[in-house]
Amino acid sequence: MKRIVRSALVAAAILLGLWLLGWLHKTVDIRVDDQPQKLTTFALTVDGALREANIAVSTADTIQPPLNAWLNEDTIILIDRAASVQISADGELINRVSTARRPLDLLAEADISLRPGDVLFSNGLPLTSDEL
Repeated sequence: MKRIVRSALVAAAILLGLWLLGWLHKTVDIRVDDQPQKLTTFALTVDGALREANIAVSTADTIQPPLNAWLNEDTIILIDRAASVQISADGELINRVSTARRPLDLLAEADISLRPGDVLFSNGLPLTSDEL
């Protein structure tokens, strides 16, 4: 009788272990600046998945869900990389690090408003209204 109970407990432990292994194993999508990649992982958190995928992030990057969020099957991790930006306005040079890419968003972050007659340039070329 003891042998049957012991065998049943061993079988239950093995089944529980296999179930946990399957539950912990997941596939997540990681999109860095809209470039997708899939990762199959046993990581528990977003941070763990990014470390496993060798994706370094900075505190200025935008990461969703947050680094400490738990992973589920089919979690989508979105990363917008921050970049160094220089804004020259009214004779002043402003250095920023931002995830914004649109000129008007960059100006808003720097608390700069456009006035009539202002012209925006990017890399020395004037911007059209479609590029703002």
